[in-house]
This record gives sequence, structure tokens and C-alpha cells, in this order.
Amino acid sequence: FITLSHIISDVASPQILSCSIAVKQEMVHVGFFKETNYIFLLAIPAACASEKDVQYFVKNVVKYLKFRYRYLKCAFLLEDSDMDKFFAMFFKYFLSEQSASLSYLNAIL
Repeated sequence: FITLSHIISDVASPQILSCSIAVKQEMVHVGFFKETNYIFLLAIPAACASEKDVQYFVKNVVKYLKFRYRYLKCAFLLEDSDMDKFFAMFFKYFLSEQSASLSYLNAIL
């Protein structure tokens, strides 16, 4: 993705924020944010979120991390940054919201 990001940023305008790829015959939306030589990726199955949703998540997660750590790379390079806890909470909330909305949909149908 880093090489792809460099090539796309040199060729494409405006900056591309996401792409969709097939992994084991399932569509996955990958959102990314590039900061200098670093790239932040967030991949979520298309069954769980739209490409627009993934772009929204990336934008807001990056805002939060830059607010908290000043630079995106610091969030991942500092030993005491607790990124594992942050993303565990993020995906737990995201997946619980998805399952709640799916059960609500099933009740309506």
C-alpha cells in the first residue's frame, strides 16, 4: 500500500482516500491517510461498512490520534500509546453497533 500510495499521489488529483479490494472473494474497503512517509490504513469488510463509512472512520480516527499525539506516527511509535486498547475499543463498539442494527433489521423484517 505504501508504494501504491506514492504512485497514486503522484498521478491522481484529488488525493484518493480509499479503495476496494477482493480478499478471498470478499470485498474489503481500505481507507488510508498519508502523512509524510507514513501511511495509516483501516480495512473493513464491505459487508460491515460502505466505502464512505470507512473514509469517515479514517478521517475521524486520524483527527483523534493527531489531537492526542500531535503527529500520527507518534501514536504508533511511542511505547505507552495504547493503540492496541484504542483499536480494541473501536472495533468492539463498531461491531456491537453493526450487530445491534442487524438484529433490529431482522426484527422489522
